[in-house]
Amino acid sequence: MIRQAIGCRLLSLLGLFLATPSFAGAISGSGMNLTGNVETDFPSTSPGIITLENPKYPTTDPLGYLAAHNLSPGWSVKDVRLNYDTSSDTMYVGVNFFGIAGDADNNGVQGTVTAENAAKGMIEYPHLGGRESISLGFDMALQGTPSFLAGVPQDKSQAGTGLDGFKVASYLPTNGGFASSYGAQLQDHQGQLYFDPSAAHPGFEFSIKNFSKFPGYDPANGFGLVLYAGTPDDTLPEEGALFPRVDGGRIPEPTTVLGWSTVLLAGAAWRRSRKGRTSIA
Repeated sequence: MIRQAIGCRLLSLLGLFLATPSFAGAISGSGMNLTGNVETDFPSTSPGIITLENPKYPTTDPLGYLAAHNLSPGWSVKDVRLNYDTSSDTMYVGVNFFGIAGDADNNGVQGTVTAENAAKGMIEYPHLGGRESISLGFDMALQGTPSFLAGVPQDKSQAGTGLDGFKVASYLPTNGGFASSYGAQLQDHQGQLYFDPSAAHPGFEFSIKNFSKFPGYDPANGFGLVLYAGTPDDTLPEEGALFPRVDGGRIPEPTTVLGWSTVLLAGAAWRRSRKGRTSIA
């Protein structure tokens, strides 16, 4: 079982990075026309789209890098993209993988592995089942721990009411790491996961309601973001994604300023001991 992390093994407190460029392109309608393709739905060249590139991977020939380092396109995060809908106070999030989200062996079908890869001990579940998880932690108070989690929990007893068990939930630390630390579902903030990842809908796209109204959140200070993607049940790498700098911007009235930051989060509740490395080739 392997854990792939950016920086240290999972998370260490390296610092805060704040920026507040214009968020002039924040959408003003009641939603986005989502397709499950993050790069189409959240074009990084459009005003209002915040693109958080994963600094682990090179910008030239990233797929070659993945192959050379035995990394899975289905668990390796290319970037995370965000757009804020002023009229509904909804944050839209797109997690952009190099392959189909959760397609660990990159055979083009999320939920199956080839016979060759199964013989190597690889396991893959449909609908992000088993202990597969894509989880984002939002540190709204910049305290080094999540204020809430959004995603598909690793511990399916913590699953929510959304597609594939998607949930926006309070953070309840466990020894299983933050992907298994989903507390009560936050009904006032519960958005939705829009697609079960597949070849037709390769990204992981979801929404969070009443984003500016999280208790203790000061939009002027921004928030931290950390991501986990993977499962402890096979021999493939998992991603612990930390962004060294998150650019942000200004949300139009009635809210004030949305600064963005990355907190590289620390502590035993955020860390599990990881050993080993195997090839997916």
